[in-house]
Amino acid sequence: MNGNENYGLIIRLLREQRKLSVRELAKRCCKSIGWISEIERSTGTATISEQEFDRIVAMLNGEKDKAQFKTWVANHKNS
Repeated sequence: MNGNENYGLIIRLLREQRKLSVRELAKRCCKSIGWISEIERSTGTATISEQEFDRIVAMLNGEKDKAQFKTWVANHKNS
């Protein structure tokens, strides 16, 4: 997995924990539904910078979960 895939996985898990739809997240962070979907699934040509990732994590109140990010990625790789 590259960093972009890891970012997408983390965003998806945070979004699901907050019980938000892709549509709701897209509206909150002023991005298209397609962009969010491509980032979460690591498909298409959409890319995300580290700064944009940090902004979305902050928007989802995910700073408190940062210690878990590596575990989430590892668990995903092992599944």
